Amino acid sequence: MSLPTGQAGLRFYRVFDWDGSAQDDRPGGPLHVPRHLQGSSRFDIPHIDGVLYTSLVELSAVVEALQGFRTKRITNRHFERPDGRRLASAVFEMGDIAEIVDLDDHAALHKLSVRPSEIMTHDRETTHVLAERLFNEGYSGILWPSTREASWKNATLFQSRALPKLRLASNIQPLNVKLPVVKQAIEWLNMTLSRSR
Repeated sequence: MSLPTGQAGLRFYRVFDWDGSAQDDRPGGPLHVPRHLQGSSRFDIPHIDGVLYTSLVELSAVVEALQGFRTKRITNRHFERPDGRRLASAVFEMGDIAEIVDLDDHAALHKLSVRPSEIMTHDRETTHVLAERLFNEGYSGILWPSTREASWKNATLFQSRALPKLRLASNIQPLNVKLPVVKQAIEWLNMTLSRSR
């Protein structure tokens, strides 16, 4: 079951490695999908299409990006990459959401004969099979509850179908420890904010 065609568009939040200038799907841009590196994440199907991981909740997108730093005292240096890129956040809008399936919706799960455990499992073989099935059934993307906090809804968007429908909705924002959402994420992850750079 997909979202109704008449429903208002959605906003998607993504944290990515920004080169400081790209605004599109080129490497270093907010819509870039490093398909050659995909294969181990929840809904990866690199043999069929690239996938763009986003969230409908800004905090969720930032928490997902920062969770690898959870045992460290966080400074702005953690947001810098060795290649000169920097973690940044982008917001996208999509008006046409008729082909996005909501796996947090009971009716959708019933229609698809999918159990919640098939979505939330850490068994990537199970989730990869589900993603491939949904792609083959014509969907452009998947909405699903975050495994970090079930009230947060994440989105996996299939590159070839969803990217042409996305538009950048605001300026790209490099992450820094003074941003309220970054402070929220640090607190949520029980991390420590360092006073040093």
